[in-house]
Amino acid sequence: MIRALLLFALCAPLFLYGLGGRPLWDIDEGMHSATSKVIVTSGDWIVPTHNGEPFRDKPILHNWFVALAFLGLGFTELAARLPAALLGLLTVVVTWFLGRSLLGARAALLSGAALATTMLWMVMSRTVTHDISLAFFVTASMALFWAAYRSTERRGRCMLLFHAAVGFAVLAKGPLGIVLPGLAIGAFLLSQRRPGFVKEMRLGLGALIVVAIAAPWYVAVSLADPGYASGFFLRKNIGGFLSGGGSHVQPFYYYGPGLLGGFLPWSFVLPVAAYHVARGAKRAASEVREPAAAAFLLSWVGTGLVFFSAAAAKLITYILPLFPGLALMVGWLFADLFAAGRARYRAGLALGHAFAVAVALAAACAVWIWPPPDLEAKYGLELSLLAPLAIFLLAFAALGAFAVARARPRTLFASYAALAVGVLGYFTLVVAPVVDDYRSMKGLLAKMEPLLAPGEGLAFFERIKESALFYSDRRCRALIQPEEVEQHLAAGERVFLFNDQKNMHELAALEGKAFPVYQEGEVVVLSNRPGRLFGYEGPIVGFEGVPWETGARREESP
Repeated sequence: MIRALLLFALCAPLFLYGLGGRPLWDIDEGMHSATSKVIVTSGDWIVPTHNGEPFRDKPILHNWFVALAFLGLGFTELAARLPAALLGLLTVVVTWFLGRSLLGARAALLSGAALATTMLWMVMSRTVTHDISLAFFVTASMALFWAAYRSTERRGRCMLLFHAAVGFAVLAKGPLGIVLPGLAIGAFLLSQRRPGFVKEMRLGLGALIVVAIAAPWYVAVSLADPGYASGFFLRKNIGGFLSGGGSHVQPFYYYGPGLLGGFLPWSFVLPVAAYHVARGAKRAASEVREPAAAAFLLSWVGTGLVFFSAAAAKLITYILPLFPGLALMVGWLFADLFAAGRARYRAGLALGHAFAVAVALAAACAVWIWPPPDLEAKYGLELSLLAPLAIFLLAFAALGAFAVARARPRTLFASYAALAVGVLGYFTLVVAPVVDDYRSMKGLLAKMEPLLAPGEGLAFFERIKESALFYSDRRCRALIQPEEVEQHLAAGERVFLFNDQKNMHELAALEGKAFPVYQEGEVVVLSNRPGRLFGYEGPIVGFEGVPWETGARREESP
């Protein structure tokens, strides 16, 4: 229990600090928060809508969580992000409980700490997305299955809870809620030559539980929105798996380099950890109590990677449900390194750390020599702001090299965890406030609101900024062609158009009809009347992609 409290004390600040301290970012945070807000304001808890249209990309569970938080805390950034943070924290705790039974107390603590300090896990636990809900319920289902597998006394109760977790996973992300634990458990039972254990899983009753939890909403939404079933199940799931559905199509090896970035900083020890697990580890230097632990973890991670790699549509966030299994591998490795009292796998750890340092140095040199051309224009960031990160990485490289050379696994583990915490802290406190105006419409819309007529919608060129839906409560529309923009600006009253500065050149033919009147971040505000807004004297990107010239045509008052 003391170790669990220590783990919680580590995780709570990582997941909860500063959740409400910055605005919601485009695209996903604005989209899902706006959808959840409409649930509360409309009272329709069945059909999720996005900008007045049915939202068919995701099931509703995480939207329900966010909507409930809105009911309790108001329409705030804290309320929008709190469900993800709590689910991320709870998954760390579930990983600890599973690791304690699977690998022993020390490995459980290290596994929880590794998961909590994984970059993508920390980011997704502080972001309004659906993936963290699926990851929690898949992890819970795997933990409950293991509890049922190893305990005859608690098998019935754990199996009922296992099926309930699967039902909520289906409500969180659709068929994946069944596919992921099903593939992992099937492969595990085959590896243990116990396919007959399926009879003890009470699948008939389990199917009824899953249906009772997930089916009522799927049936209700399909009756209210007849296009939901085909849109979600056929286009999003089957179409996304077979052809990508026209988006996120990646090669089969995508998750190799994807894991390298998403599972940072622990990805650099993953090859050694996977080898250690596959080898089974020597009992004399391990706290492992279960000989089937290696097969369980390899089945969980292996089947998931094969499945996601076979799908046409790929995003690194899709494999988030595998991260607890990967963290358990890392925790197992370091627990044995701690217990061995000598340098095991020194060559592998040295190679992994050297690769980490090489990647960091190569990235730093590439950014310094060839600075991203849109780093400041798109995100407001100057290279000097990132310099402290380079210093931090050098300190991490030196400390890690010392730990490997002196065979001090505790120091190595602490250096990787400190790296993750330090990068997250610097991003949250220093980088994010600079980027806010470039990734959120909150500040700009607060200024524009007095200029807009009641009920007036917002017009965007090419793509809507999703955060506008949350912060304005106005309908938004995207004008795809310059002709549509010209028609919009031909209105008798004063109207506005929001456009990314990178797209200004596409409206060059409208110079003299459209006037850039304000700029905040990467968003340029255009109007059918000249005159700068809000007394703004800073640069505005013009139609040629350069700052708008000074002159009488922008001097006129609104």
